[in-house]
Amino acid sequence: MKILIKNIMIALLFFVCVETANAYTIHRVERMMTLNLDETASVIYQILFTPGDKDRFIDIPLQYSDIQNVDIKINDKKTNNEYEIHTEKDPFIRINIPDLDGRNKLSTTYSINHVIDWEKAGPKDYRSYTFKTSIENNQVVQIDTFIFHVVLPERWAFHRITGSIPEYGSKDPKAPYYLSLNDEGRYSLSINRVPMKFRDKAALEFIFKENGKKSPALLIVAVILAGLYLVYFRSLVVKKENDNQKKEDE
Repeated sequence: MKILIKNIMIALLFFVCVETANAYTIHRVERMMTLNLDETASVIYQILFTPGDKDRFIDIPLQYSDIQNVDIKINDKKTNNEYEIHTEKDPFIRINIPDLDGRNKLSTTYSINHVIDWEKAGPKDYRSYTFKTSIENNQVVQIDTFIFHVVLPERWAFHRITGSIPEYGSKDPKAPYYLSLNDEGRYSLSINRVPMKFRDKAALEFIFKENGKKSPALLIVAVILAGLYLVYFRSLVVKKENDNQKKEDE
């Protein structure tokens, strides 16, 4: 009986793979999740894809099933395309797409309820908070390049990254994640997964804290030290030029 079930599962997997062999190609996905102080998050999910001959929909894996305010654009034009939210074990959103050729961009925005429980997250040592988040490619279609951004609330900063998928090992030449500031001056932590195959995950775990106002005294000291350094550096340059001139004169 177990052998029969195993053979059936293999046959179903083979059938799914054959059916998706000519399905749409996902070249690049960029997902930005912005955390808010009211426990919600705002998500921007952008996909560069080439549809197959028979494709009339595209599936987007969801990290959370409690979403609302869904807005969809295709090639930067707002559309009223129908969509279905599947909230079973592996939630995803299925978006109907028109008859398209070539490479296209699908942009989806939505909000998530109850993303972070601030009481459980902290405050801990040094008034810090902890948070971890992950998303899995639960669709058979491979994502060639997947980039996942997590943006902190305004006036909050990352304290330490404690884990990630892909992992960062001691032998790795560089970390798979990186920090940056967005256009609004908010801190962002990003991770890349190239490629992101079926059942692959992208995950981030970190400690963050409220970014307090910097003391004006510290800024004044920094400016003074910078000025002293410039004076000292310039004096070294002048001294070197004088020494070189003396050698030429000799």
